[in-house]
Amino acid sequence: MSPCCCHNRAGKPGRSLHVYQVLMSCCFSGAAVSLVICTACNLSSPIITGFLFEMLVGKSQYTLAQYPAFFGLFAAVYIIEPLLTRVYIKHMCAAGEKVRTSG
Repeated sequence: MSPCCCHNRAGKPGRSLHVYQVLMSCCFSGAAVSLVICTACNLSSPIITGFLFEMLVGKSQYTLAQYPAFFGLFAAVYIIEPLLTRVYIKHMCAAGEKVRTSG
């Protein structure tokens, strides 16, 4: 067996393989966390919008004094979602590049 970039002369996996696996797991874990949070933001935005409209119409148990808190939450969801989408794309592209260069 001839040595390659990920095996040492004895044919056992070398240090570069371990580093590669750690980097790949970091890329995928960062992408997974950002994907979960983005999904939560996208699923919660209609609920928050419903609360805001119910407050404006007056059919909600919440008062207009709580409107700024809901509006701030709504704004945070819409700010966080595109930022985490960028994080997800960055991590997945980095993982794809590492896979491509390793082969």
